[in-house]
Amino acid sequence: PTLFRSIEPAKTQAGANLDIYHSGKVKKNPVEFLSGKSLDLLLKELKGKYEKIIIDTTDIDDHADLFFLLPFTDKLLYMIRHNKTRKKDLSGGLKNIHSKGYDNIGVVVNQVPLKNNPYK
Repeated sequence: PTLFRSIEPAKTQAGANLDIYHSGKVKKNPVEFLSGKSLDLLLKELKGKYEKIIIDTTDIDDHADLFFLLPFTDKLLYMIRHNKTRKKDLSGGLKNIHSKGYDNIGVVVNQVPLKNNPYK
């Protein structure tokens, strides 16, 4: 069986055109999975089935996951929270990502209050 079929039980259909695959149990050594051939094979199989793949990772402060995944990505969306994420943390995270040679980054600010917001 393919690696893709082995994760099929973790799939949730969230809509007509959206499937979500849950990571399942926390791995004892996630870096082992991320750095091995399994992740590469899994993502190749998923790319054959889906037009877009979104991978949600831990906070950027936990760099290991992120930096193992960067080679498989077309774009990085850096999610920050309005009035919660400190500028120095955002700046440090972006510098760290840039230092790895990755510069295709977008920033999404969430939980922006709508009161007095000209974009609502």
